[in-house]
Amino acid sequence: IFNFQQIKRLADYSDVELKVLAPLPWYYRNDIKEKENIGVIPVMHPRYFMLPKLGRSLYGYFFYRSLLNTVKQIYNDFNFDIIFSTWVYPDAYGSYLIAKEIGKPIVIKAHGSDINTYINYSLRKKMIASALTYSKKVVAVSKGLKEKIISIGVPAEKVVVLYNGVDTQLFRPLDKEKCREKMNVPLNKKVFLYAGNFVKGKGIEYLIEAFSKTFAHSNEYLLLLAGSGNLKKALKKKVSKLGLLDKILFVDRLPHEKMPLIM
Repeated sequence: IFNFQQIKRLADYSDVELKVLAPLPWYYRNDIKEKENIGVIPVMHPRYFMLPKLGRSLYGYFFYRSLLNTVKQIYNDFNFDIIFSTWVYPDAYGSYLIAKEIGKPIVIKAHGSDINTYINYSLRKKMIASALTYSKKVVAVSKGLKEKIISIGVPAEKVVVLYNGVDTQLFRPLDKEKCREKMNVPLNKKVFLYAGNFVKGKGIEYLIEAFSKTFAHSNEYLLLLAGSGNLKKALKKKVSKLGLLDKILFVDRLPHEKMPLIM
C-alpha cells in the first residue's frame, strides 16, 4: 500500500509520466492479470524466476535476467529518463543491473529489513553496496537506516532521509463511539489494538503473553488483533490455550480505508 501511495503521488505531478513494473515470482497465483491500469497508472506484472528459500544470493541476478528484455521492450516505446526501485534486495539490486546495462540512472528506496537484515550476509552486503553506490540517490525512511547504509560504504551525500507520510484526509480524529459501533467493538471496554501482519518478528506472541499476565482476570479490557498471515492459526491456538478467546479477538485483514475506523 505504501508503494502504491507514493507512486500515485508521483503520478499527480503533471510533468511526470509513469509506467510501473510490479514483478511476481513465477510460482505466484495465476489470477493476476499481466497488465492492468490502477487509476491512470499502467501496471505490468511480469514473472521472474526464483527458488523459494534456495540460493538467496542469486535472487537479484535472477530478477535481472528475468526482467531485462521486458524493460528493454518498454524502453522501445517509452523513452524513460530514470528507474525508481524500492526494496533493496532482490528488487533494487536486479533493477540496478538492468539500469547499468541500458545506461539509465536509478534511484533506490530502502525500507528497513532489506538493509538491517541482508547486510549480515557478506555476499548480499557486497551486492547491496554496489547497487546503492551506483545509484543517483538512495532514499532511507529513517536516520538510523541512513547511518546503516553509509556504514557499508555508500557515500553519505547520496543518501536522503524521507520519512513515510500520512494521508491526513483519511487518517484523522474520528468519533470514537461511532467508529466502535461500525466495527462492532464494545463501547464499555478499554481496547488495545494490534494492526499488521501475523508474521515472525512482529512479536505478537509476546503481546498476547503480556496481556494475559496483566489483564486475564479483568473484564474491563480487550485486545484486538487485526490482520492476517501465516502465524494466525498458531496465535489463535495460543489464545485458546490461555482461555482468553473472549478477551483477545481476531479481526480479519481490513481494507486500507477502514483502518482509520479501527484505529
